[in-house]
Amino acid sequence: MRALLVIDVQKGFTEKSDAQAMMDCIKKLIRHFQSNHEPVFFIISREHT
Repeated sequence: MRALLVIDVQKGFTEKSDAQAMMDCIKKLIRHFQSNHEPVFFIISREHT
């Protein structure tokens, strides 16, 4: 069994020129896994300062 783990995707993590391409790739992977009924897990950091 395979699973996709999407870890803490944040604005500002990548160069602006690369951000859209990275998000498009992540969305494509998510759709692929979901269409094959494979699990997708999201890990989000919610630090309060």
